[in-house]
Amino acid sequence: MYKNKFLLIIGIITIVSIWSCKKELDRFPIASIAPQTFFKTEKDLELFSNGFYAYLPSAETVAEGDGQSDNQETVPGNKIVAGAYLLPSTDSKWSTNSTTSWGHLRNLNYFLENYSKADAPVASKNHYAGVARFFRAWFYYDMVARYGDVPWYSKTLGSEDTEAINKPRDPRALVMDSVLADLNFAIANIRKSTPTWTVNAYVAMAFKARICLFEGTWRKYRGLADANKFLTEAKNASKALMDENKYSLYSTGNPDVDYYNLFQMDAAPVSEVILAREYRTDLNIRHSVTADINGGYGWGYSKSLINSYLMKDGTRFTDQPGYATMTYMEEFANRDPRLLQTSVNPFYKRFNASNINGPKVSPNPKIGGANPTGYAQIKFYQDDPVKVIYGQSDNDAPIIRYAEVLLIYAEARAELGELTQADLDLTITKIRARAGMPPLSMGVSLDPILAAQYPNVLGAQRNVLLEIRRERRIEMASENLRYLDLMRWKVGNLMAEVFKGVYFPGLGVYDLNLDGAPDYAIVTAKPANPTPGVTYAIINTDVFLSNGNSGNIIPSPSVVKTFNENKNYLFPLPTTELLLNKKLVQNPGW
Repeated sequence: MYKNKFLLIIGIITIVSIWSCKKELDRFPIASIAPQTFFKTEKDLELFSNGFYAYLPSAETVAEGDGQSDNQETVPGNKIVAGAYLLPSTDSKWSTNSTTSWGHLRNLNYFLENYSKADAPVASKNHYAGVARFFRAWFYYDMVARYGDVPWYSKTLGSEDTEAINKPRDPRALVMDSVLADLNFAIANIRKSTPTWTVNAYVAMAFKARICLFEGTWRKYRGLADANKFLTEAKNASKALMDENKYSLYSTGNPDVDYYNLFQMDAAPVSEVILAREYRTDLNIRHSVTADINGGYGWGYSKSLINSYLMKDGTRFTDQPGYATMTYMEEFANRDPRLLQTSVNPFYKRFNASNINGPKVSPNPKIGGANPTGYAQIKFYQDDPVKVIYGQSDNDAPIIRYAEVLLIYAEARAELGELTQADLDLTITKIRARAGMPPLSMGVSLDPILAAQYPNVLGAQRNVLLEIRRERRIEMASENLRYLDLMRWKVGNLMAEVFKGVYFPGLGVYDLNLDGAPDYAIVTAKPANPTPGVTYAIINTDVFLSNGNSGNIIPSPSVVKTFNENKNYLFPLPTTELLLNKKLVQNPGW
């Protein structure tokens, strides 16, 4: 493992020297990595390909990504969620000198043009070519998900390639078919056994399933061609991985802590996590997720997400009498155990009793500021007095989990109208069982709230498909998937709703952690002699309630949210790029 990490670091340092800007797309790499001198051995291929892993999302990106969705409210309100994203002159995602954009693509294509020169077995060369094509597929998936049509480049460009450099965007269909070809090559050629957290054939299979589900549902809910082709590819890729019996859901048989531990333990369990970004204190590779959760950036789960969790017996919370006016002290009782392992709640206790300073999210939500809704995140939180400091967290960041593969299979089968009870038992039942929850039945009744959220879901398997979406939202919360789920399902309007938080029946003093002592008060003015241990919130200054002096917290009362169905499913191309390449056409509505 030390060797792999060392090679990764050296690879990144080396490769940085050849990342180039678009106006330098024709620049020949420096002599030290020119094909005449570098691509000689299998070790050269390994060293070069290690640089590709810089593209993996960071822990912060994974654990904090739901701030761009209806799952979490951010402070200040996220521009994407608020529909206030402005037309940019530049964009790092399109940037031509970014290590995660066109410069990264040039690096991949350069490798693919030269890897065959190495004196190595054909299978070894094809393995590394498969890794490069896997990352190229990932790059183009990200670009298509963000911009729609984009130029497809499968080779590096020379100074004479002015037509290619300045060509128009290629159709989405061409790009995604090319992505599919890259993934199929990767699956066929990448080794199954590789060092931990490097790309193997299983990673490629799982990622193919993710990409094809995205593309299939994107097309289905827009009436575009070949939706079923991609849904079938998602179904087949996920089922092939399931049939390998390589992975299983992490469980020690304790549903009250297993889900929480999966995300906060230093080393992610290889039994379930298919790909992760590794962090290790002994190698000085750390992140700041715990510090961010502890009070840095400020975000809280939405009432919509909290309401979606079922009761522990599998019935719907939103079917409970008076659910809409249940207080924070009431609504967590007898709920899906994953809720209590995702959000701070009245029963939450610090696992590390020695943490005498205590995280700001414990033992009560301390509503406001870093926790605008009252539902603070504990998923990925490491309860350690050292790790609440910025740059000191070292839990691995799961990027692809086996639970997602199971969810993909169930959703793809349902979208194709093929789902059976046996499919549910292979997938959703296993996920729920890990959490101590009862199975899902094909005969589940229609949830009117889900039906209202997803009005474009129709067909004979509508009821169960909506429940699969519920399960995905719950199981994958705070794993940076929800935004693209909303985009592919064509329900971006959910981000424009007024986000709500904890319900308060009126002004007064509350015991939020149920320890017998008051800890939070909503008042018109702070008392002259405040009670020790009580956080006082001034109504309409520190906290805003939906009905004036009562109701749900409204975390961003001044933000007017909008979502334009005609433009907000895609980001705009930066205006600078439109000036440089006259053949590029701006996305609709921008």
